[in-house]
Amino acid sequence: MAVFGCGAHFHAEEDAPGEFVEPAEAAKWVDEASCIAVDVREDFEIAERGPLPGAFQLSSGAIMFAKPDLDKKLECLRRNSKPIVCYTDKGVEKSRCGVVCQWLVDKGFPAERLRRLKGGRDAWHAEGYPTCVYGDEMWQLANQAQLSGSPLGRSLRWQVIGGADKGGILVREGAALTSPACEERLKTGSILEQVQLKGERLCYKLLEGDGPKTGWASIRLSEKELIVLHSLCPTERLLGSAVRIRGLQSDAGKALNGQEGFVHSFDEEKQRLVVKVYGSGEERALKVINLIPKA
Repeated sequence: MAVFGCGAHFHAEEDAPGEFVEPAEAAKWVDEASCIAVDVREDFEIAERGPLPGAFQLSSGAIMFAKPDLDKKLECLRRNSKPIVCYTDKGVEKSRCGVVCQWLVDKGFPAERLRRLKGGRDAWHAEGYPTCVYGDEMWQLANQAQLSGSPLGRSLRWQVIGGADKGGILVREGAALTSPACEERLKTGSILEQVQLKGERLCYKLLEGDGPKTGWASIRLSEKELIVLHSLCPTERLLGSAVRIRGLQSDAGKALNGQEGFVHSFDEEKQRLVVKVYGSGEERALKVINLIPKA
């Protein structure tokens, strides 16, 4: 039975469900989008110490006070059978993630589907695994992948934007900065598919552009962005999907940012997806990078 207290300080019973999983194993699952990470901390804690990429918030306070969006969150978790990995900052035996795991069992979730991150966010961060800002682009893309019915982690795409003045960016054979460098540089503008993300080091497979076909590259150097997220889904996966528009820079385009619509076709001539905007019925031909799939 879970024990509820006040504020952020709930404590779980020693026999609370949720087998502990090591950060390395959880990182593999998050990278592959083969689990759903659940952050059980409160808003102020997440603002101070960012979440794991894509982490779904289900705070202990929300379940105690039955916030209005609770049913919707439960429905999202029920849509597939991926393991649910709950975490707090510390991830100890009596931490709040045990309370949330017990609550999920009480709501009909099988105990064998539940995990707890050993050592919590602190251990995750200490071992060099990435965190992000709740709601930013990296979080949104990872969250879409985790909540989908099948793993999409390897569909995360990145684009090289740095290195224009040096003929591209440096690629190494391994994740370590001391590993041998590849002879070729990865050219600016290249499109990459994520194989693994370890801290700020990206293992990739080259999809478009010039340079090493695979290797490890830094996504930023001295706070300068070298590689940025390009798209979660290939074009064909977005056809027929509901999407949200983002990142348009023109005056007319900015008015569309945040609006939702439906992708009904692909314009071969313009190489753009044609989106029908909900409400106005307006049709716009947009790049994949300007669209976020809706769950």
